[in-house]
Amino acid sequence: MDSCCIDMQQFDDKGYMQSTQSKDSKGTVKNETTVTHYEGGQVKEYANSAGGKKTGVFSIEINKDGKYSGARNIDSTGKLASFYTDLTEDEYGSVTAGTEHNPDSSVKSSFAAEYNKGLQISTTAKDSSGKVNYTFKAELNDKNDISKVTTTTITKDSTTTKVITYKYDSYDSDGNWTQRTTYDEKGKATKVVKRTYTYYKKD
Repeated sequence: MDSCCIDMQQFDDKGYMQSTQSKDSKGTVKNETTVTHYEGGQVKEYANSAGGKKTGVFSIEINKDGKYSGARNIDSTGKLASFYTDLTEDEYGSVTAGTEHNPDSSVKSSFAAEYNKGLQISTTAKDSSGKVNYTFKAELNDKNDISKVTTTTITKDSTTTKVITYKYDSYDSDGNWTQRTTYDEKGKATKVVKRTYTYYKKD
């Protein structure tokens, strides 16, 4: 397979993500996200760009207890595209449910998600009428890495289900995978991801 792209993620010394960046095979930056956090570590804002141009901001609010209470999706022109209410989270701070609204406050969609120690294993999304239009389910291997993903997309005219599986070809000495192969429903390899890590020094 030919190399298509390079993805980079940077974290601070507390383990909080600071940025993500995607480059094409020529090294040109295609997409970039900068992440800022509240003092307690909760995500405050995702600032997104593509091709060097700002594409939008996802801004998140917390309440007096430090829990996520709402979010706003701002488009590239600075206008409100949608906002979220009724957010809930688990003990790891992963958002488990929420309702998306249009700028006029009408319901646009809703979602419910389940996590296993911070790793997303299921999602159910509903449209404005409350009908399910998307589901995601992940299975984990004995190392708590995703081994199988089943997604179902439901439209007015059709229902499409896709299944992909993952094989982990290698791990580093810290137990993080360094190469993963993706297979389609017919068992054909469709993608290989290779990862390298730079670690902070332990105190």
